[in-house]
Amino acid sequence: NISLKEVKLDTSYSTCPSVVKNHYTKEKELLIQDDKNTLYLINNVGKIIWKKELTESIVGSIHQVDRYKNDKLQYTFVTKNKIHQIDRKGRDVSGFPVELKAPVTKGLVVLDYDTNRSYRMLVIQGKNIHNFSIDGQIIKGWDFKANDVVAVEPTLIQINNKDYIVFSDKSGLVRVLNRKGEDRIKLTNKFPSETTNYSVWKNNALSNSGI
Repeated sequence: NISLKEVKLDTSYSTCPSVVKNHYTKEKELLIQDDKNTLYLINNVGKIIWKKELTESIVGSIHQVDRYKNDKLQYTFVTKNKIHQIDRKGRDVSGFPVELKAPVTKGLVVLDYDTNRSYRMLVIQGKNIHNFSIDGQIIKGWDFKANDVVAVEPTLIQINNKDYIVFSDKSGLVRVLNRKGEDRIKLTNKFPSETTNYSVWKNNALSNSGI
């Protein structure tokens, strides 16, 4: 357990801490950003390991990835105008942060289709979903065409060796994409417009899976 009562930050904080794993000790730690955009890594006894000043607040969740496939984890996330990747010592990973051409509107989605750590990072910018490799390069062959502003971050389910990337847009339309960003299934029924909260469940067949 970690008690934030034991930790004194430089200023107040408004965001929820992210629980992360120390890849050396396997213990749980916290990443938290204060209201002046400073990011802190705090260990399980409440000691601040490092502080890192960011220029913007984090959008959505912080993910841990094994970019180099060596069982050492990095932290990756988005702010309004950047994709960040930081190592355990609080240093920017080579090539990061990646500057974006349009503001981020939803949190970063990290996919590992084949559970082989060949990650894909989906960045939502209004109507657009852009697909990046784990080293921050745009993925060629991703051919997503938008209908409306993305309202809910995509979720991946896999059934019978097929990928289904599920999300909804502002109009309530549910999109189901393949790895190329194309519509794998076209649905006609819709959620009420402005829907921003639902769950996706997976069973052993498409017919008994759903949203």
